[in-house]
Amino acid sequence: MKNLAFLALAAVLFAAVMSGCSQRSSVLNLTPYQSTSNQMGYQKNIRINSIEDARANKSIVATITGSNGDVKEYVTLQNSIESWLQDGLSTELKRLGANLSDFGDIVVDVRIVELKANLSGYSTDNLKGSAKLAITVHRGDQTITKNVSQEQTKFAPIHTSGAFKSFFDELLQDIVKRAAIQILKS
Repeated sequence: MKNLAFLALAAVLFAAVMSGCSQRSSVLNLTPYQSTSNQMGYQKNIRINSIEDARANKSIVATITGSNGDVKEYVTLQNSIESWLQDGLSTELKRLGANLSDFGDIVVDVRIVELKANLSGYSTDNLKGSAKLAITVHRGDQTITKNVSQEQTKFAPIHTSGAFKSFFDELLQDIVKRAAIQILKS
């Protein structure tokens, strides 16, 4: 009977240790883009030709790391980042006065080069992230390439994937606004 109790205790301790050491994965759902920009008089005909996710690791957007640098949790997106960015850019460009059509004078290709964040430690600005887009604007015979990037930091007191929700919403809202302005000024 003692051996059975010892084995049960050992199994419970082993399970507790393994669950504490294992990596977790969480899924983040992005809020649909909502423009807060003022109406502007950009009267340009634009076609968003393509949005491509060119990141090396397309599934993971964020990590939570321990004090020793080991990853404790991976965060992925439930949404397609390409579709979200397509909707966001379309909304923002329309709000700024652009006309989106399949026959636009300005043809835009967007590459998502970087979208990542990390939460580590408990010091100020322990949540850091960045997004980078490469935008190619074709207007007649002219081709203009622009890089738009946004870095952001924030303090997150609790180390859970929930800390990334508002962080990514703000980061992506900012980069969409900056990208739309760059497209319209090209």
